[in-house]
Amino acid sequence: SKLQTDGFAGDKRKYSGSIDCLRKTIQQEGAKGLFRGITPCLLRAAPANAATFIGFEMAIRALG
Repeated sequence: SKLQTDGFAGDKRKYSGSIDCLRKTIQQEGAKGLFRGITPCLLRAAPANAATFIGFEMAIRALG
């Protein structure tokens, strides 16, 4: 996310917080900027969640 990649040093930070990040993103990129990068995240989430559910089901069956 934009906040995660923002600098840690005070002089290098672009955003002062999550609300500031939201405001600046909408001002600079419009509402479309809020969804930039969501496709890889969604593509990664499906297999990760499937693996979690499979692991859970296997553990439940193994424990009886």
